[in-house]
Amino acid sequence: MSPQKKTVHISASRTVTFGAVAKERLRQENDRNYLVAGKGVIAVDRRRWQTAQEFEYRTWMIDGQHVRDDRNRYHRAAFDNYTALASRSFKRGIELGCGPFTNIRHILRYCRVAELHLLDPLLHHYLHHPHRKYTKAGLRVWQRNRGISLPRRQPVVFHNTSIEEFKPASPNQCDLIVMINVLEHCMNAKRVFATIQSLAAPGAFFVFADKYYSATRLPSERLCCITS
Repeated sequence: MSPQKKTVHISASRTVTFGAVAKERLRQENDRNYLVAGKGVIAVDRRRWQTAQEFEYRTWMIDGQHVRDDRNRYHRAAFDNYTALASRSFKRGIELGCGPFTNIRHILRYCRVAELHLLDPLLHHYLHHPHRKYTKAGLRVWQRNRGISLPRRQPVVFHNTSIEEFKPASPNQCDLIVMINVLEHCMNAKRVFATIQSLAAPGAFFVFADKYYSATRLPSERLCCITS
């Protein structure tokens, strides 16, 4: 006799429900509700996005207080140690969805950015993560110099907001934009790229990576590029 299957729902606060109540909550919260035929999920409503942010908060600020890296070294290897950016100098750079640890700290081992910006909707919380890579005094960077890595503190301008709602004070001034494994966490993909267009200076470098999914391809496939 096969075991009886149970319907289970776990909320953002980790409240567990079963049976008919769980089934109805799963129906209401199913991400299939946001699918667009032939395109996938392009946008979600604010309620769904805020739920995701609650999980993200718990991941890093409650369960992940011992963590020191968010696969940032993995991303660095995927981009061949950011060799396409080596020895370049940028006037203004920004990392969108920087998290507590950032990817740009690895990029800055190989190039320089005069004015650095970090953006994340949970940034004010991440400033209190015990192993964060930045403080209000700036971002900790190990700069490569003649084959030796030397520590320095890079000043930072912080933006505690979503990408979609970010309004740059000086449009089209960023010549380096970094967004790695962020798009799947956003409310509206079209608005995200509209923001990127508003940030990008002519000839800007865009460092982008994310996962993409389909019914016929493995979910481990990735899209990575540095484009200008």
